[in-house]
Amino acid sequence: MFLLPVSLFFFGIYVTLNSWSTRQKKFGRSSISQVVRSLSIAAVQIFSGILKAGPLGLIGGVLAGDFLAALTLGRLVKRDDWPILRRSFCLDKIKNVARPYRDFPLFSSTQNLLNAISQNIPLLLLAKFFGPAVAGFYVLGVRGIQIPMNFFLTSLRQVFFQRASELHNQGGDTYALFKRTTLQLLAMVAVPALTIILFGPRIFAFVLGPKWVIAGEYARWLILWLMLMFANVPAVLFAQICRKQKSVLIQDICLLIFRVLAIVIGGRRGNPLLAVVLYSLVGVFFNLFIIFWVGNFLRKGKSAQG
Repeated sequence: MFLLPVSLFFFGIYVTLNSWSTRQKKFGRSSISQVVRSLSIAAVQIFSGILKAGPLGLIGGVLAGDFLAALTLGRLVKRDDWPILRRSFCLDKIKNVARPYRDFPLFSSTQNLLNAISQNIPLLLLAKFFGPAVAGFYVLGVRGIQIPMNFFLTSLRQVFFQRASELHNQGGDTYALFKRTTLQLLAMVAVPALTIILFGPRIFAFVLGPKWVIAGEYARWLILWLMLMFANVPAVLFAQICRKQKSVLIQDICLLIFRVLAIVIGGRRGNPLLAVVLYSLVGVFFNLFIIFWVGNFLRKGKSAQG
């Protein structure tokens, strides 16, 4: 727990610098920092797994990723924008802006923490119920899909957030942008997802060896959740733009509770595949919920404008 405040501090710096880069439309440097973050987290967590560091290794990986990402992005921002930041810095202006928008750090930081716990809790619970081998199969199944997704989504989030924010502030048709982008993302991931569903175990066995076929079995179920997580980016970003962070935080609390219950049910029955399937289906339900909830909100807003 002593590492948690440090991790949140570095993550807060990273988010602030990332938001500034998005506002300046400097998407390239944000992408570089995200690559550094993803690779750092993966490297430290894999090395910690070899050393059998347990939960401390997982937290240490996130801490290292946040620190290196903040350091990388900070150096790039200082190089490009330091004169602008120095001239425009005013404590009174910061206070005036902070008051009406205090819900952003208040809810978003808690939400990010819950998401980190929610996505890492399976590793700890699966290891507790079934041992480190099952947890390793799960991690490989998830990371094998998430890493290529995250490289694409990093740039997409920044470009879409900047465009959606401008459209929202101008009173434009946000529902059309939301619907079009969500459907495009679903279409983009449909073929890879279907391939993993049909041939996941064979692919993992061919690439990594026969002993990893179980990771492929997990992946064919996890892809159901991950493909919707890929497609829910417009919903999540529009929820932030429309200042629905409190509602999203409540959903994330419920998501964490049901994810824990899903794995506990599988653990009590002694069935690791059941635990993974239930965990994925919980993610499917909550991702569909936020997509339709945000879409309905934007559609009603469009009708009101019309």
